[in-house]
Amino acid sequence: MIQAPAFPFATEGTVDKDAFVSELRDTMLSIGTVTMTITVDGSQDKTVTYLDNTDPEDRRIYTTLTSGNTTTETVTEKGVTWVRVGDGAWEESESPDAPLPLDGFARAGDTYRSVKLTDAKKRVFEVEVDQPALGFDSGTLRIQVDEQFRVERTELTLDGAITTTVFSDYDGFTPIPSVER
Repeated sequence: MIQAPAFPFATEGTVDKDAFVSELRDTMLSIGTVTMTITVDGSQDKTVTYLDNTDPEDRRIYTTLTSGNTTTETVTEKGVTWVRVGDGAWEESESPDAPLPLDGFARAGDTYRSVKLTDAKKRVFEVEVDQPALGFDSGTLRIQVDEQFRVERTELTLDGAITTTVFSDYDGFTPIPSVER
């Protein structure tokens, strides 16, 4: 029987930022597939992103953004982004070389000021972050990880607004549709 490695941080309090970032980056960038559901407190909008990272040459992303009664879908595959609103036709979209959803974990060390383990049993960390690129001086990011150090949930608080991302279906089915052109 294969036993999971010991959880690398067991004592509540400040943890080594570089060790935390390294563990987080290595784990999250090795993910094959994942579903991410994003909500913002006080808003009915919801974003669901499915990422298929199993082919490094063609990482595919499918995102649905529901705002009010309108759903916008985006599919990125083979470096091309397609968008459709509601039941409309798919249209090719100009898209900059934006980072993929999990790539932010690769740059975490650049924005994390400090890291504390606040709940060892639930594996919850509190991270003080610099976010000048988003127009904020700093914020707080709560990260809950599973026993394999895969992120289960994040809560980012900036100027009192809380953005929650729930990660699920690791290495499961990713319903990325084929774009009908």
